[in-house]
Amino acid sequence: EGTIFEAVGPLLDKAGARRAAGHKFAASEGASKLATKHAGGEVDAEELLQRVRAARATGRSTILVSMGTVITGDSPDMGWEGRQKDKTGNPRGLTGRDLCRAAWAGAFDAFGESSAEKGPLLVVSLGPQADPFGDLEPPANALCLPVVPQVDVL
Repeated sequence: EGTIFEAVGPLLDKAGARRAAGHKFAASEGASKLATKHAGGEVDAEELLQRVRAARATGRSTILVSMGTVITGDSPDMGWEGRQKDKTGNPRGLTGRDLCRAAWAGAFDAFGESSAEKGPLLVVSLGPQADPFGDLEPPANALCLPVVPQVDVL
């Protein structure tokens, strides 16, 4: 069918299965009001899948950008605000937030378009953070949701 898989993690479930997603140790005020930024307003998982199917039916590529549940969650060591620690216990490296925003910015720069119908359909899984983008602005051809049915999209 012309589908190419690149750097996917283990696919251990079946399409349509209920899945764990958006790993958070602690509840947060903004978690229930997760913003979804993209042209065309709010989109739920079913609408997302309809758009992915429509894109494929016309031969349009779909690119899934997913950083995983650990790095977008609130784990103190490897999550959104977490940083690895060196041998002396000092934090080092990037936070999950920094890494995610850099990866999303790279995807937006490489594949973003000013029209929702142009270029590939970008599907971006954001995780459970209340303000995942910071100053980033997703392009018009990106659908960005807190949780994406990854197996169904792939």
